[in-house]
Amino acid sequence: MDDLQRKIQMYLMKENQEDGELTFLTARTTIENTIKINNLCKSISEIILASDLVFEGTELMLNPKCVTAFKYLMLNTNFTVQKRLAEDMAHGHLVDMCPTLSSYLFIQIIWKLEYEDILLESILHLPLDLCIEIIDITKRTVEELEFDRAVNIIFQLIINIYKKFILIANNGSQSSNIIQNINSMTAYFQELLLLLDNEKIIRMKKIPVLKKYQRYGLLLRRIIKIVKDCLENIRYNLKISEDTEKIYKITFGREPIERCDDLIITQTIDTIHQDLINLLLKKIKEIDCNIYLGWAELDDTENPTITLQKAIGNECYYLVEFIKANKELAENEHLIECLQQLSSKPISEEINSVLTLEELRYGTIQGKQECIKELISRYKEWDETILNSIEIKEMWKKSLLDKHDCLNLLEYLTFVLMQADNEDSQQRVYTFVTEILIQQNLQSIYSIIVEYITKHDGRNCLESLYTEETFKDFITRHTNMKSLKTLKIILMFLLKSPKKVLGIILRITIGYPEYENIMISAQDFLLLSPIMNIREDSNETFLISTLKTIFSENVEWNIKKFKDLLFLIVDNKILTIEDVINNILVCYLKENVSSLRNTHCILTCATKILNDMHDQWLWHHFLDGLTIEIKAQNLLIPLAQMMSSTRKRTDVSNYLINDVIKEINSIIYHILVYYTDDLNVSVIKAIIEDLECILEPIEKIHFASLWPPSRNNFDLLDNIHDYERRCFFILNMIKNDSTISDELKKFFSNFYLLQEDFLHHMILHSTSFEYLILAKQYTGGNICKTFKTTIKDPYNNFLCLTMEVCCFSLEYPSLSPKHSFTFVLNNSIKFLKFYFNYKQGYYSNVPKFYHSIIENFYLLDEIIKRCCSPSYSLLYTNLFTNIKITNDIDENKIQIIELLDSIERFTNQCTEFNESRDQESFQNVPSTKMSRFRLVYLFISACIKVPASKAYECITIINNFLAST
Repeated sequence: MDDLQRKIQMYLMKENQEDGELTFLTARTTIENTIKINNLCKSISEIILASDLVFEGTELMLNPKCVTAFKYLMLNTNFTVQKRLAEDMAHGHLVDMCPTLSSYLFIQIIWKLEYEDILLESILHLPLDLCIEIIDITKRTVEELEFDRAVNIIFQLIINIYKKFILIANNGSQSSNIIQNINSMTAYFQELLLLLDNEKIIRMKKIPVLKKYQRYGLLLRRIIKIVKDCLENIRYNLKISEDTEKIYKITFGREPIERCDDLIITQTIDTIHQDLINLLLKKIKEIDCNIYLGWAELDDTENPTITLQKAIGNECYYLVEFIKANKELAENEHLIECLQQLSSKPISEEINSVLTLEELRYGTIQGKQECIKELISRYKEWDETILNSIEIKEMWKKSLLDKHDCLNLLEYLTFVLMQADNEDSQQRVYTFVTEILIQQNLQSIYSIIVEYITKHDGRNCLESLYTEETFKDFITRHTNMKSLKTLKIILMFLLKSPKKVLGIILRITIGYPEYENIMISAQDFLLLSPIMNIREDSNETFLISTLKTIFSENVEWNIKKFKDLLFLIVDNKILTIEDVINNILVCYLKENVSSLRNTHCILTCATKILNDMHDQWLWHHFLDGLTIEIKAQNLLIPLAQMMSSTRKRTDVSNYLINDVIKEINSIIYHILVYYTDDLNVSVIKAIIEDLECILEPIEKIHFASLWPPSRNNFDLLDNIHDYERRCFFILNMIKNDSTISDELKKFFSNFYLLQEDFLHHMILHSTSFEYLILAKQYTGGNICKTFKTTIKDPYNNFLCLTMEVCCFSLEYPSLSPKHSFTFVLNNSIKFLKFYFNYKQGYYSNVPKFYHSIIENFYLLDEIIKRCCSPSYSLLYTNLFTNIKITNDIDENKIQIIELLDSIERFTNQCTEFNESRDQESFQNVPSTKMSRFRLVYLFISACIKVPASKAYECITIINNFLAST
């Protein structure tokens, strides 16, 4: 154990030094915090699990090594009692052995290790003051766990708090203020009871109806058991094992044991008894007729031979009998009355039937319904005579078994497949069962499959080794899902492996390249909607889960087919608008998918859905009476990350990048306008902090409304000042930091940056919309006067800067996205057309404007000749052959428009024939000016790639590109 403690100590010291004190990690308020917490939990759990503390045959909570590891983490957590723990004779020396964890980080590590059983058991053995803090952090974070774990922890915590009260009554406890702490623990007990009504815990809203009924039943039964245990067993029969006490015990050293007045303890226990009874009454009253009848269709999880309805009825019966026999409790007449409505007297254990299997087989062949049902329910007793009986099979086909009988047959098949039997026998049973199932009507088959899959939580219980290949072969030859026979066979495959089969059909529907010769229409895919809507334990439908899997595969689908399918399933309410935006879109954005065409497709769909929704709202002022909940805080950061990462890509066309960012901005605008009013100041502040670490200066304009009014005017000068702050910070660090290499200092000793350098960077990274804003800001007002410019007009200066960027994109095509040359050139054409049409004052000097355009665009002629093939260079040169500037203003106007149109046609031709590919075959020696441009561009890109807090990462980037120079 010393070696394990040393490893944990070394790791935490390293993390504490690099990322700041671990006590500050108190919540997942930012992405950066979340990543740190996840990494810490993963690393600590890997260190502990690698030590092989668990050994076979020993329960986790009784494993001394695991408990010791738990105590080491707990003793180094900043609980308020930490200093008092140092007084413990046996373990006090472990306090402050490593950097102190926050209580939140401690509990996250416990969740990651799945040590909750140890955590809960420890409450019985630790001093009361420490118990209070552990219970507090547990109840505040339990909602982060999946349903089963969360509920198990809550129920066990309720039981252990009750036990703790009994132990305090019997033995006392070390405590600084025992009465105050008893009151606190009572309050926490009541909060835990309230959690059993909290939607974040019980998660009833988005699960199938039958699963919801089952969840109601299981929660009710556990509450009944806890009430009975607390009222009967624990109160009078509580015993703590001395061996367990020895493993867990930690004290406050020589602090005295405090005892509480018996009257206070008695009153407290009476209070929590009444709280438990009130909770039970509340839960019973929530049970309506539909839930009660639904239990009749579900098997009990503890005893599958009876229904859940019967199991709950038995528990209610036993509790009623106990309450009636207890004088103190017998006064709860209302509780007894409510329990009796659900109770049923247990039937004594008997053989299911006096009939033998042979008698049942004979009765089945005779068509007796009761024999058919009895024989099916006793499937575990079957032998070969049942499977080999053609008469039985034919009778079952004719009799059209009800859903319960069919589910029993499927349970028989599941039972057989779990046995260590030969494959031929299993296949024979599978054929036997499916031949009977496929005779049922389509509606029954849907119902049977949905219930079976739901009961088994979507697991592939019936899957064989060749299910996937067999289905692919079948669907290749049978794509007409409107055929009843084909649809039934597909449903049988879904029964065997629901998610894999649904995934294959979905990939075919959206046009996966692997299935390009197979076609299933979106309308046909809707036939599987009952299967798509099944929810997993994660509360996601099969459809959403399958889509997320497809996203992670990063394969380009058919854009039109995907859009058709998505809009159809939204129109048919298989997916809600919230599902698409809050779940599917957020998941896709976080998946870091490289296919930008898929990204554009998803974003276009989301934009259309939001726009359509807004249009409906404008016309009707409501949407089906419901408010659409878009989680702005979950969307803005992923959208910003996608915008920024897309802008930096050089492996795709600039036109595609422009289209993607345009859609991102449309969604951002929609969210900021309609879904940020309810965000509190602290949430907005956290979002801004994250955005500052992600966005380039030019991108902040799209999120401007989040910033306070005094700071949200992101005009051109603000952008340049932002560039300057980031770049000069790095330059000063290189100059003054003694750890920076002399070689790097020497290189940057004569390095300088001009405001025009930042403008070059912005122009190259701008979308069409952003370029137009830059150009308007530069040429409008007095902004241009702040630059060190010549006497040329502002539009001329900006056009000159743009032409320099065009030259750079031709000389260094690998540093910018594909088609950057034509994209930037096209942006300048659009701006000039705008400028020419709307700046009426320049009409009086049209020849000068015309001459400026010719002069700037002709600068590209030489570099096009050097960097492109003769076909392109000749095409461009010919644009200027017939130019003639006259004193006729109207003639000049016509020629300006014709020239701009000609250059625009040139850019379109270049894009169509892929000028970037043509460039690759031509080698050129860059000019001195362009060489400096390259170094400056790379330096600025490195500086804005990381926030100031990670400046050393920037130094690494700079070192890397200098090494390649």
